[in-house]
Amino acid sequence: MLVLILCNFNGRLLGHFKSLIGNKSQVEGCIAEGQKIEEALTFYSSYFEDIESRINRPKRVNDETNHDEVPERSYMFPRQGKVVGGFITFPLAHVEKTQAHRYLLLNCASAKPFIEQHNKKSSRGRKPAITEVEMRINREFTDWFPKRIMNPDIEDTISDDIKFLAQGPAPYARRFTAYNINGFKFRTLSREQGLKTQNSGVFLVSDTSCVASSADRNTRQANLRVNDPLRIIHPIQG
Repeated sequence: MLVLILCNFNGRLLGHFKSLIGNKSQVEGCIAEGQKIEEALTFYSSYFEDIESRINRPKRVNDETNHDEVPERSYMFPRQGKVVGGFITFPLAHVEKTQAHRYLLLNCASAKPFIEQHNKKSSRGRKPAITEVEMRINREFTDWFPKRIMNPDIEDTISDDIKFLAQGPAPYARRFTAYNINGFKFRTLSREQGLKTQNSGVFLVSDTSCVASSADRNTRQANLRVNDPLRIIHPIQG
């Protein structure tokens, strides 16, 4: 992968140098002068704020969220990005809804204290293995959390955002084929079929617990790299 990236970079760099050559009998001089001119333009353009340049070039992709279309219901997960094109509404299966709710709970800072409460209650004074704790959380926490939040003894002390989080996702979700976010336009693998520009790949680094190998089943925290094509886009709605 690294060799392929370096080859692509060198190919683009050589192509850029070729565009600077105006006199084929003075190749080195043309490239040197062209580089100096580009550096000077870049330096001077930093002092012209009202003029578009490579430094202050506006975003080519509109990813501003339209809050008028769908009002915010929670500040814990603010909407980001912009939908491109139409969408299809479909019902979430029970497994999909449970998986989505579990993901939100385990990745929300506001739910961390309740996860600790659940661990203490389930451990009953003993110190279980990390693997056992994680399996119990994945299996029980999504059912235990709403019951804990709606407990009459503490219900008045719980914020509306936490109550909103305990409700889980809506039974229906929307499916998109393109979405603009972070200055990029992402398309699903099926939508970009036949297009010259391919932008369905997603790469991220996730800090998660994992096992070292099939022989060593002890869990550890590690940054796992994930690189997969984008097949489905649908936000989770409360």
